[in-house]
Amino acid sequence: MTSPAAALFEVFWKHLLADTFHDQLPEKYFPDGGDRWYAVVANLVKQPNSSWWDNRNTPEVENRDQILRQSFTNNH
Repeated sequence: MTSPAAALFEVFWKHLLADTFHDQLPEKYFPDGGDRWYAVVANLVKQPNSSWWDNRNTPEVENRDQILRQSFTNNH
């Protein structure tokens, strides 16, 4: 990759998929980042309070905006 923007997006995308799905899916079903996951997230982003956004490993109930912010800033 020669594009800093593309590199930034790849890091964000990796964190977004992990932050959204790793706490609710068995490891063998973790997102691989392929095209199918773009469609899944495109639909999910329209649902800001979906339970998929919540990190079940915390006592708080996270929403879309919190997870997007966390994934972009890598603030874990």
